[in-house]
Amino acid sequence: MISTVQTAGLPNLSITASGNAVTVSWPATVSCSLQQNPDVGNSAGWTASSYTVSSVLGTNSITLTAPAGNLFFRLTKP
Repeated sequence: MISTVQTAGLPNLSITASGNAVTVSWPATVSCSLQQNPDVGNSAGWTASSYTVSSVLGTNSITLTAPAGNLFFRLTKP
């Protein structure tokens, strides 16, 4: 399962799935970094996402193969 955690003051993330691919996207309106965590209950588990960010027409996104377990994403200000 892929889920997002909203960070106050930052753009919302959206998730779409197509087949075995999942795309996480957000508006490219502010400078922010994408983080990921397999256990949202572990506040120390957030790390910089290693997925390549694409930016097209004002939208940033990553595309990945759906993970076998949980994976949560959030945006942070650098």
